[in-house]
Amino acid sequence: MPEAPDRQLWKELFQKGQTTLIVPGDSGLVLYEGQSSKLVNLSQYLSGEVQTVPVINAIDSATNKAAYRYTSIVDLQVASQLVMLPEAMRAHAQIRYSRDLKLDDLKGNNIILIGAKEANPWVELFEQHMNFTFNDNRDTYNFVATNKSPQPGELAEYVMEPGDRAHRAYALVALLPNLNRTGNVLIVEGSTMAGTEAASDFAFDGKRLGTLLQPYTRRKGEPPYFEVLLQTTSIDGGAPESKVLAYRIHQD
Repeated sequence: MPEAPDRQLWKELFQKGQTTLIVPGDSGLVLYEGQSSKLVNLSQYLSGEVQTVPVINAIDSATNKAAYRYTSIVDLQVASQLVMLPEAMRAHAQIRYSRDLKLDDLKGNNIILIGAKEANPWVELFEQHMNFTFNDNRDTYNFVATNKSPQPGELAEYVMEPGDRAHRAYALVALLPNLNRTGNVLIVEGSTMAGTEAASDFAFDGKRLGTLLQPYTRRKGEPPYFEVLLQTTSIDGGAPESKVLAYRIHQD
């Protein structure tokens, strides 16, 4: 009897003889971006310059928010669930802080990136291969989920606006090859912490994941590369449920 698609997903991400790096987001970076109203791209993040720039707010004097090594409780919950998987226990899994990751790490390892690029700039490396991308507009304070090639019934943009009475949030789960195509990268991101929670819930939900991926499962049972865009509702910072807005299956 073939294994469930979620078990196959974890087998692909946690393989014996290969390291899997679980990378939570950098909340110190998010604090800096929020108070400075500046988004930091990957090249700026890697330069280390942002970590030396103080941010002034009404409460503190000049404080170096970006230097603080914080991550969110949702990211930690996701990382904890991952390391407790039977597949992870049988493999070589490590939790690596986003700031400590190196470019070479994304070439030869399996990687799980948690959080949107505002917290985890490494996501930026894979967006050129993705149909769905997230962008935080600091001028309008809108969060936009972009659909590069809309299919019938889909929107080109899904926008989360301040003061939205429906408390909508967006989530994305994507499985892609690593930079050298020698392993896999799982991206679990959200427009808010509730969005990241919804993305994680979907990745761990064998029934929902199976319904979506089963028709595309490869000959040996391996899951295809895919992207799934979700919408959820944020209630008290949590995500009670989500729905699939759109998805893409990538051909090898």
